[in-house]
Amino acid sequence: MIFIQKLLYYCLLFGTTLLSIFYIYTAIFKRHEGENVPYMKEVFGIVSLFVLVVLYKAYQTGELQERYTAGIGFIVLSWLCWGLVLLGYVILAKYQGRF
Repeated sequence: MIFIQKLLYYCLLFGTTLLSIFYIYTAIFKRHEGENVPYMKEVFGIVSLFVLVVLYKAYQTGELQERYTAGIGFIVLSWLCWGLVLLGYVILAKYQGRF
């Protein structure tokens, strides 16, 4: 059972870190004129910096303290940050009549 927890922990940590770095990269280097939602990439980039902080806490909890289940919890918590931003944009778009 501990092997499956470790495997899930490391896969989630690696995938979430790559996704966070991708969002930061697109926020800095992939800017286009005339985007529909003007600052969505920038907000995702800023939130991704916070996600990296949460992932560091997940690394400390999982790897250094060997509490892999709690580390997985921190990783899922970091997804909540992106989910809140996305929910905010959906509510804003609905309010402005884009849907």
